[in-house]
Amino acid sequence: KEEGWYVVVGDSTTRELLALKRMGLEVRGSVRLRLPTHNGAGVTLRRVAVYVMSDSYLGLDQQYDIVLD
Repeated sequence: KEEGWYVVVGDSTTRELLALKRMGLEVRGSVRLRLPTHNGAGVTLRRVAVYVMSDSYLGLDQQYDIVLD
């Protein structure tokens, strides 16, 4: 099986999924995601959680909390 990575972006306040992207194996890569400026409740997004998860390895998942300007 070829390993892959998922980049998941969510609103940590409402626990709403905002974006999801699957990437293949690369030594170095970048992802461009379009995010809404408001959540489902119509509130302006101020903070999102970004998760990077492997579909092949346990223990490599990362979480980053990002404040939006």
